[in-house]
Amino acid sequence: MVSNSSVDWEDYATERILTRNRLVKAHHRAVTRVLVDWFAAEDTSQSFLEIGCGDGFWLDLLRNLGVQRIKGIDVSLHYVKICQAKGHDVECCSFADYTPSVLYDWVYLIDVLEHLDDPRAALDNILQKVRPGGKILVVTPVYESIVGRAQRAITGVSKLSQAQKQDPTHIQAFSSNEVRTFLESAGCRTVKCTYAASFTRLYGLKLRLLNTIAQNLTFGGRTGDQFLIVARKI
Repeated sequence: MVSNSSVDWEDYATERILTRNRLVKAHHRAVTRVLVDWFAAEDTSQSFLEIGCGDGFWLDLLRNLGVQRIKGIDVSLHYVKICQAKGHDVECCSFADYTPSVLYDWVYLIDVLEHLDDPRAALDNILQKVRPGGKILVVTPVYESIVGRAQRAITGVSKLSQAQKQDPTHIQAFSSNEVRTFLESAGCRTVKCTYAASFTRLYGLKLRLLNTIAQNLTFGGRTGDQFLIVARKI
């Protein structure tokens, strides 16, 4: 079994400016467009916990939308210090080591689940931090775009190989159905879900327009490489 137990997350953090990636990479921008709409529709008096907050992009977004009660945790001290310097309430710890004093209305994991050795057990633990009736948001790559599927069919590359080409610390390559099943078996009911964007460019084609079309072809949110799901804790 592939494991991330030997990954130095401080090295990982110093090599990646996550906020920049969110702003310049097409698939990240597509996810951001969806989540801005989703978060903007929520009551700003609710409490939010981010698991794996990185350098604080999503904490910044929620604060800019008017949310006051936001907490972040991350295993990288480098990222934690960046967030704290921006005035966020952030702790350096793993989700397993974090015990909140009160349960949250929302917990969200954006591009985190694919890094975890045991995602099903992780969700069980994380949901203990959500109040009954509260919500969990998961965003994770699933490599289910038309382009991604075609690449596997034509070249014979595995979904996990696609995942690790994108990021060597991706040790899971889920299907969207697996993610739904994880949440439902952990005691949640799906509220809404969609897909956003494709990671895969049409190699050999140099026309930016064609690549942009390929990367944003989701057929109305019914297929794509990034899967976004909100579920309610029953």
